Amino acid sequence: MTDVTADNFDELWPHIQRNIDQAVLVGIDSEFSGIVASPKLKNSLFDTMPERYTLQRQNISPFTITQFGLTLFVRATEPNAYVAHPYNFYLCPPSFGRLDPRFSCQASSLQFLRRYGFDFNKFIYGGIPFLHAEDEAMLKADIKDRSMWSVKDRVNVDERFIQERCSAVSHWLSDASPDAPAAWSEEVRELSLRYLLQKELRRRFADVWTSSHGSQVLVTRVTPAMRCDLEATDDLDQWLVTSLVGFTRVMRHLRVRQKPMVGHNCMLDLMLIHHLFIGPLPKEYHRFKAEIHSWFPEVYDTRHIVHSVKDMCSEEVSALLDTSSLLSLHRSLGSRALLAAVLHTPAIWLTDAASRYKKEAAHEAGYDAFAAGCCLLRMAHLIAHRDASSFSHRPLSVREHLAALSQNKNHVNVIRATVNHMCLDGPDPRTERPRWFHLAARGGGSLNVPEVVELLSQYGAVDVRPCSARQALVAVGNYRCAKDVMDAFRKDKRYTIAQYSALKHSALVRTLLWSGVAVSTGLGAVLLLSQLRRTSS
Repeated sequence: MTDVTADNFDELWPHIQRNIDQAVLVGIDSEFSGIVASPKLKNSLFDTMPERYTLQRQNISPFTITQFGLTLFVRATEPNAYVAHPYNFYLCPPSFGRLDPRFSCQASSLQFLRRYGFDFNKFIYGGIPFLHAEDEAMLKADIKDRSMWSVKDRVNVDERFIQERCSAVSHWLSDASPDAPAAWSEEVRELSLRYLLQKELRRRFADVWTSSHGSQVLVTRVTPAMRCDLEATDDLDQWLVTSLVGFTRVMRHLRVRQKPMVGHNCMLDLMLIHHLFIGPLPKEYHRFKAEIHSWFPEVYDTRHIVHSVKDMCSEEVSALLDTSSLLSLHRSLGSRALLAAVLHTPAIWLTDAASRYKKEAAHEAGYDAFAAGCCLLRMAHLIAHRDASSFSHRPLSVREHLAALSQNKNHVNVIRATVNHMCLDGPDPRTERPRWFHLAARGGGSLNVPEVVELLSQYGAVDVRPCSARQALVAVGNYRCAKDVMDAFRKDKRYTIAQYSALKHSALVRTLLWSGVAVSTGLGAVLLLSQLRRTSS
């Protein structure tokens, strides 16, 4: 595992690029500053996918990614083996001029991160900046029209720091003693301040030139001719843009290379990836799917795939799978019993830098990205060999493994909705949930919704949507739960329950229907009367 911060990102970037280029599979995971913007924004079994997207768009947009895990699986030189290169990126939104993004933090999410050893210092002090395309365009426009030199856009600039360093350079330039240093340098950790200090020094002093080396600003004496040549090739403005785009370069390179990508229950990850690194989330659900698919055309979700494994493999194999969490799934797929269940399970080796991931590090983004990739390869191997004769017990290529998962490609798990996944490259599936129920209070009584929810919840995943003081709709997660609910309430003395029928139970539908009948009858009568008048005349 390699922790990547603003201090070592530029140094590691060529290695990350090379590993992306060589990777056959990319594992991803994110840690968020929060996950629920309002208690009113809750997932429901009534949600269609457009409704769920709209809800999650409101839910997730105020938050940021604090840590992004990227594990690049590269084919080893030995047969039937992969080398995993995990990276743990600490991210923090940048502030420069008009760029001053806001994000929310949820106390429970911060507590969760603290419980699993999250390094908040690396997030705040060492977080890599990032910009999506709209913010990058605004930054370039501000640099071009020099808006950063106006007072209103420099409210967050440490002017005293700049003035003191300019005075120090002035003193250095006036020192004519033989032992005066040949150059002046200062460590400036804040990226925007490093840029502004260089701009100010170059503006004030015609006989110097500045350069940046890591966090050091170096000032040297130059002749007018040297200064002219250096200005002709100056790239300080582009350096600032590239530095503030930061981690977004990783996402853009992944888009160029079009590598297969895997996450675990990754709908929110994909939404925040779009919001932070591509552009603000579109209002339309279909546009979000199309844009994400154009960036990442091959996405797999291990939370969704594991259900296919349980359905397609033998009962013995299915019984060994623990699907309660990514960590549990990773443990069970790495168990001796499952590794021995099918021949030629591919070996997955960690690099020396990531050797500590030989021990579990749950909810560290780099480790979870590694675990997601391992789970995908092992589940693909199980599915591919469910008919062992088709491959004659031989090792498989990564394309053969992914071909075994073709029915799951671009299917992203969805929790507690009318469907169990969304399809990034086509229409979403039809619902396989049971029909809704209509629940009504007997006699003239009113519906006690909290009591109803408590009563129904003992049978499984249930959501209740009140229609009136006496009636409610009930959505259930599966057919077993539906049967249990019907059996339990069939003879209940307080409530009646029946399968929902819009014609029978919706007052709005009945009103529209009778209105239509009345209008049709009226039009028919008018036409008939008109015909009779023409006949009589």
